[in-house]
Amino acid sequence: MPVSRSNTSQTSYLAKLSAYSAIIGSQTNRTHLGTPNLLVLTLTTGGSRMQEMLRLSREERWDTAPFLFATATDDDLKFPLARLFAEPWERAGHPALCLASGTSTHAAQDA
Repeated sequence: MPVSRSNTSQTSYLAKLSAYSAIIGSQTNRTHLGTPNLLVLTLTTGGSRMQEMLRLSREERWDTAPFLFATATDDDLKFPLARLFAEPWERAGHPALCLASGTSTHAAQDA
């Protein structure tokens, strides 16, 4: 799926993130699902694709903190990846976040 499209009636990953942003902004995750917080994890197979997602996310007007991004190769995905919990996930305009500890890493901050 393309990260973005000029025709907004077609699907894109950015449109999906926008829909998640609306859910989080309206707190539907709390009222409908009963979850106090919602993180949207995106695992993609290319570093350049992830950087494009981060770049476009920064340009949007919604809060990007709940959107986390990481990469893995197709071969990596054949087995569970413990590193996804131990290594920081990138966020647009926010410090990276480690899922295992729940701490931000300023060194990996996406400028």
